[in-house]
Amino acid sequence: MDRAKGRTLMGNCRIRKLGVSVVILGTFIACMLLAYTAFASPVTERETLQQVVFCHPASVINLFRHGDRTPTETYPKDPYINYNWPGGWGSLTKKGMRQLYNLGQWIRLKYGPIIGHKFESTATLIRSSYRDRCIMSALALLAGLFTPSPEDMFVPGLTWTPIPVHSIPRELDKLIVMKAPCPKLEAALKQAYIEEDKKSGKKMAKYYKELTQHTGQNMTLTNIEFLYNTLQIEEQHNLQLPAWTQNFYNDEMREIAARSLAIFTEGTIQKRLRGGPLLKEILYHMEESKAKSKRSYFYSGHDITIVNVMRTMGFTKLLKPDYGAMIILELHFVNNGTDQEVKALYLNNTETDNAHRLEIPNCASPCLLQNLKQMLHEVIPDDWDAECKIENSSFKNFLNLTLLDRDIVIIPMPFKSKEQMYSLSALALASVALCQAHPFILDRRIRAKPHPRVPFHAHLHFCTSLCVAHFKYLRSQLFLEGKEEVLARISEKKIVNMFSWLSREENSKQDLFENVTEGLKRIYKSKLLPLEQYYQFHDFHSPQLDDPDFDAKPMILLVGQYSTGKTTFIKYLLEREFPGIRIGPEPTTDRFIAVMYDEKEGVIPGNALVVDPNKQFRPLSKFGNAFLNRFQCSTVASPVLKGISIVDTPGILSGEKQRVDRGYDFTGVLEWFAERVDRIILLFDAHKLDISDEFRRSIEALRGHDDKIRIVLNKADMIDHQQLMRVYGALMWSLGKVLQTPEVARVYIGSFWDQPLRYDVNRRLFEDEEQDLFRDMQSLPRNAALRKLNDLIKRARLAKVHAYIISALRKDMPSMFGKDTKKKELIKNLGQTYDQIQREQKISPGDFPDLKKMQESLAHHDFNKFNPLKPKLLEVVDKMLAEDIAKLMAMIPHEEVTTVSETLTGGAFEGVKDQVSPFGYKRGEGIDAGAGEPEWIVNKERYKYDSIFESLGPQDGKITGAAAKSEMVKSKLPNSVLGKIWKLSDINKDGFLDSDEFALAMHLINIKLEGYDLPAELPEHLIPPSKRDT
Repeated sequence: MDRAKGRTLMGNCRIRKLGVSVVILGTFIACMLLAYTAFASPVTERETLQQVVFCHPASVINLFRHGDRTPTETYPKDPYINYNWPGGWGSLTKKGMRQLYNLGQWIRLKYGPIIGHKFESTATLIRSSYRDRCIMSALALLAGLFTPSPEDMFVPGLTWTPIPVHSIPRELDKLIVMKAPCPKLEAALKQAYIEEDKKSGKKMAKYYKELTQHTGQNMTLTNIEFLYNTLQIEEQHNLQLPAWTQNFYNDEMREIAARSLAIFTEGTIQKRLRGGPLLKEILYHMEESKAKSKRSYFYSGHDITIVNVMRTMGFTKLLKPDYGAMIILELHFVNNGTDQEVKALYLNNTETDNAHRLEIPNCASPCLLQNLKQMLHEVIPDDWDAECKIENSSFKNFLNLTLLDRDIVIIPMPFKSKEQMYSLSALALASVALCQAHPFILDRRIRAKPHPRVPFHAHLHFCTSLCVAHFKYLRSQLFLEGKEEVLARISEKKIVNMFSWLSREENSKQDLFENVTEGLKRIYKSKLLPLEQYYQFHDFHSPQLDDPDFDAKPMILLVGQYSTGKTTFIKYLLEREFPGIRIGPEPTTDRFIAVMYDEKEGVIPGNALVVDPNKQFRPLSKFGNAFLNRFQCSTVASPVLKGISIVDTPGILSGEKQRVDRGYDFTGVLEWFAERVDRIILLFDAHKLDISDEFRRSIEALRGHDDKIRIVLNKADMIDHQQLMRVYGALMWSLGKVLQTPEVARVYIGSFWDQPLRYDVNRRLFEDEEQDLFRDMQSLPRNAALRKLNDLIKRARLAKVHAYIISALRKDMPSMFGKDTKKKELIKNLGQTYDQIQREQKISPGDFPDLKKMQESLAHHDFNKFNPLKPKLLEVVDKMLAEDIAKLMAMIPHEEVTTVSETLTGGAFEGVKDQVSPFGYKRGEGIDAGAGEPEWIVNKERYKYDSIFESLGPQDGKITGAAAKSEMVKSKLPNSVLGKIWKLSDINKDGFLDSDEFALAMHLINIKLEGYDLPAELPEHLIPPSKRDT
């Protein structure tokens, strides 16, 4: 029957020139390839082919399935969490490259006459997901597809030709990975998770709980899919999986993983907005097959891409695509070329040459293109951006909704009938619609106000129904996110807080903060930011804070004149070089370099950094291209950078010329970083202590951040001990004049590089100073929350003072004439305004902004556009400082305990607690002397101690405490120290000392006299050999 039908189709095609196309959708390591062609050929079985579209969704999930990658992530209890994956996390493997190359050759063999064997930019276009593994997969496939002939090789013997692959950032992608913002899609996905939870929540609860215990990670539907991928890849790498996986890593987990992919296209809205855009483009290219157009289009994506497209087409079977899997949609001319038929094939993986025929759901055979378009009409978006907007008005007949910064004010509207008024179902439905339309309602305080024409009992009815709907919505979100423990903690408090709507007292609402960082975000956006915006704070002082400013790792800023060793200091910390490093005696670092952690090492230019929403550098765009061209991020896979980021700054030269030649506000950039970093390290060279004009201005720009500043006298090994003392004194004198603070600055002396010391007489001093500095730096991750809290307090105080200044200037401005003269007068007498505000508001002088800078900024503003004093905004900030800050402060000790494991490790920090090698800090010295040696260390001076012991008149081999005291006090150590030595030495606790115990006591006295600390308990190696068994 098929053969007869084939002959009929061939017989109906009597056209010499035909356009040909085939559509292929599939999965190969993280790439989706869509190729489309229009081609003219003689009439054969292949001749009826009008178009070919290839979609190779590269699966972001598995590496070892026929064209694979390394894991993208792992779980906390993974025994291979520190496994050194080739190429890093989420990278395409060599096996994956070969598989995609072979796939390209398979396409060349099957569709070469249609696509063409030689790449032409006018005939082929390739697009890819933004992931490296997707782009590399597309390139590997194209290398197999378009193998150049000898005459086309641009390098003799190189059977490869460069082919462009186009891509856009993930957050802008509306075609392949669908990561562009779409509120309606996000809301639909949340609802899909809720429905999934209703169907399988109780059934899966035990399964999730057991997996959570085994993995150390809260398990959700999506997390199981990630876990399955990781286990599969580890198995393919011949890594032995944990024993618990025998009961979980099976077909059931694979089915759950497939379900987690399918849920993204669960309903019509999700299909229309997630799979529809790519199908729309495929259909468009099929439509234009008869016109002059490119012959092939390739799209490289992910496993979720192929699942989205298949389910949007109507395929319902759960699918977990293998690497290299492909769907092929062939477009054929039929009925003498008047119609076009679409055929579907599926290539499961790259290990087979057989593509399986698929029946397109709901499209009767032959599936004509016009029928397919009609069938898919419901899931093809007309305007994706417009359809992504949420417009749910089902609650608008009942509710008047007003959105404020922190509140949602809801007023029930008068009902048209008594039946409607008393209808709990109507109110409940409106409440549910409100929650679904505005998921962000969970982040706001809800206040329901009565309408004048709505009876109070109806208002109460409404509040109850909305409370229940809101609470259920909150519960579902917490459950889906695996936050059962948060759910248990919030349940009672949240419901009580929601019923506070019925109270007329707005201040009864108590904010709940999950952690310090989230609390800081919330109180800043809701309470401090309105004050800043109202009084134009950002134009005068610091740009608005964004989430990355709160989420960022602790940062260290290095500042110093040229050749003080800033870049070498970073290399010393990391114990390796970083991309873009330049070291030399001349000024080598001519740019700001943020050295940050990333598995993929490289350099990100400044213009790209300031548009990255996940980085905290967006406000730096205000300094212009002159600065951005001198700004970059070097990403390094160093364990040190998992806990901190380091910012290297340009070397500072002397003279006025340096400031002019930079072309941007250098001190302004320093001020911006100083406000956001956790440590500012000023480096000085022991050879040159002169402080240039620009360096002086740079240090002055750091005022107000004295608590963050640490000073390092570097290259101290290049001078002898006497010269070092002179240099140290000169530095302290110079710093006193520049910093203008009564406190003596802490200066760390050392030589931070990995070369031999020129003068090693101060080696011990350098080691002690390095340990102190490194311990201070190691505390940064643990103290990050406290630093952010402290910075927000300082910012709030400055914002309050700024509000008083701006409102005072606005108050003194005339309404009609003499505005310019009055403005100049107010700026000139700004100091008097400061004094007046200080007296009236009782504000410390240290909270006021720099007078000169404020005067310069005011000259460029229109005072008539300033706002008058608004006490309510100031009251909110005062309450924030008094109550919210206190709550967050109380949470910090708990967070410090939970983050104790975040101490910096790796690089030079390994030496801080090196107790393994003999070169660890103070190893073999003081109390540690003799550790690991076969001979008891005390025996080296035993002959002296025995002589003294005999002179004290021992009885039965022991001396009394009084006799021992008469000798021990000769050391002139305090009695408290000698008492500790006695307790450590009296091993038998009998109140006497035998010869071994007395020798030990004398040894401990010498250790203390040499400047070392005594231990709380006696180390094993110091216990006398005769006492060790007891």
